[in-house]
Formats: sequence, structure tokens, C-alpha cells
Amino acid sequence: MSNRRIVTSLVLAVLAAPALVFAQATPIVTLSGTVARGPLSADVFNQRLNASVPAVRACYATALSRAPTLAGVLSLEVSFDAAGAATRVGAATNGIASTVTDAALIACVNGVLGGLSVPAGAASTANSVVVFSH
Repeated sequence: MSNRRIVTSLVLAVLAAPALVFAQATPIVTLSGTVARGPLSADVFNQRLNASVPAVRACYATALSRAPTLAGVLSLEVSFDAAGAATRVGAATNGIASTVTDAALIACVNGVLGGLSVPAGAASTANSVVVFSH
């Protein structure tokens, strides 16, 4: 088979299945803008949050398989009780608007962050921005 036919076949295959091309995009998750209130330091929260990035990236990869062009910002707030367990994960009140509206992605990320724990102390709250891109 000639090179031209091979290239033409590949181009036609890509045009026939654009979702497949997008689904193979590398999901990128970036964290920024962490602010902690209460005795919890932003550094401790960032450590826990950074450790959760692979699970958040898996949430995003699953979402990309459904919506190949999905990207945006998710502004979250996590509240911790005195024992250090996450008690609430939801939209942050930090003035940064979330642009991600995919309910399944948000639920998955909230589930991951809801499993976080920090050292025991007084109740604390932390905000962070999660940026999804590919």
C-alpha cells in the first residue's frame, strides 16, 4: 500500500471518530489558590490535596470519555471537624466562579475530597481552585 493511501486511511479514520482522538487527551489537573481558615495551615491542606490529585485526575479522565472537550475551573471549599475529618465539600465562597458544570465530575471530585483528613484540632475550612485541562 502506498504512503498516500496509508495517510488517507488514517485521516479518514480520525475524521470518522473524533471523540476517540479527544478521549485520548491527557487529563491535566492543576491546583491553586489555597486559603485555609482556622488552625489548619494551607501547607497541610495542600499536602492532602496534592496526594488526592491522581484520584481527581481519574475523575476527570472518566468525564472526558463522556465529554471530550470538557475543561474549566472548579472552586471548592472543604470543612473539617475538630477530629480532622472532612465534613462538607462544596462550592467555595472565595469569589472565584466555577465553570465546570458536569454533575458527575463534581460529584466524583467531592467524593475524593470528602475522604480527606487533616490533623485533629479545632474546626477548619480550606478553599482551593481545581483547574481541568487537556
